[in-house]
Amino acid sequence: MAIQELLEQGFLLEVVESLTGLEYYIIQTDINGQPLRLSITEELYNFYEEEKMIANRLSNWNRNHRDMRELEHILVVDDYARARERMIREQRTRDMLDGIAQVLKTCTPIEQRRFALKFVKGYTYVEIAHSEGKSEASVKESVYKVRRKINKLETL
Repeated sequence: MAIQELLEQGFLLEVVESLTGLEYYIIQTDINGQPLRLSITEELYNFYEEEKMIANRLSNWNRNHRDMRELEHILVVDDYARARERMIREQRTRDMLDGIAQVLKTCTPIEQRRFALKFVKGYTYVEIAHSEGKSEASVKESVYKVRRKINKLETL
């Protein structure tokens, strides 16, 4: 039986100290479940031990690297998904800003200025009205007209 087959079948190694020195055995259960001991040389024992260590290292390496490959896959897929979502959000933002720019082109200069003061500069309706010498109601109406046009754009 080849060493690789012994490794795959799960043979155990045993070293027994006897009056004549050390004795080396490979132990496996037979078809009846009884232990079967096969005497081997020290060289074969050492070779088998080395093969067993190599097989264990390879198994551990495969397990560790499989975990790393899974982690890399998760990270790559996750990064891709997040990047894709970010790109979609950025594109929607660009589209919305383009739409707002188009809407503003259809507005009067007063409506454009009031909308910009309210939503770009962050002024209150009272501040805008005071700076223009107009009523708060007229400022709200102008800004509302622009917002209504933008809302129509959003529903398309």
